[in-house]
Amino acid sequence: PHTSAGRVPTEKAYRFFVDILLENGEGEDTKSNSRARESWEEDMLGELGVISGIMAEKLTLHVAGFEYLFSEPEFSEYTMIKQFGKFLHTLEGARENYMEALHGDDFAVLIGHENPIHHASNISMAVRLLDEGYIFFAAGPMRMNYEKIINVFRNL
Repeated sequence: PHTSAGRVPTEKAYRFFVDILLENGEGEDTKSNSRARESWEEDMLGELGVISGIMAEKLTLHVAGFEYLFSEPEFSEYTMIKQFGKFLHTLEGARENYMEALHGDDFAVLIGHENPIHHASNISMAVRLLDEGYIFFAAGPMRMNYEKIINVFRNL
């Protein structure tokens, strides 16, 4: 009776959706909105249910957003909590893996198995190369608001 009939989109469907967003340049330009630029982190963490942080050479700095992330429905399942814990454990020191995943670009959205960390099959991650080789990232469940995340990352 309903279009989705309760089915969860596949990785391939999410990739198709994200590719269209990236191709079409979807999203509002927050560069012209100083309030939006000042509160991008608050918006990302509060509205999007992801964690964010900055990866340096061998250290992950400033990881925040756990209280929002774990309120997402996917984290009511023990297996997702366990998988995300493994992902976080391997995140430190994985900067080079993400540099390779960027393929020379300064921004990428990695969905499920595209993530270079093997324990991240139900996790998506947006990564952006910043000055001095730092990588800003946002990670959360595969079902996330890609349009807003892409918008935020485009305007960093």
